[in-house]
Amino acid sequence: MQNSERDDRIEVEIYNMRGQFIKRLSPNNDDKTLYYKWDGSNYMNKKVSTGSYILHAILYSKMKGSKFSQNVKIYYLKGKTL
Repeated sequence: MQNSERDDRIEVEIYNMRGQFIKRLSPNNDDKTLYYKWDGSNYMNKKVSTGSYILHAILYSKMKGSKFSQNVKIYYLKGKTL
């Protein structure tokens, strides 16, 4: 199901542990799922170093007129997919 059916929007961004912006992720869609995938690159498409990062996700709901945000600590390991 696509988010536009409910007029919701999800933004996902990656930050380093100092709070510096790394990259905004674009959604991928298959038949049933909306998902985001980070390849370990920054906004200039250069690989970042192995370490801890913050994933910042925001859900905007037009129907409810509100937003919900969540921060999650993630780990990037070069050459590994977790």
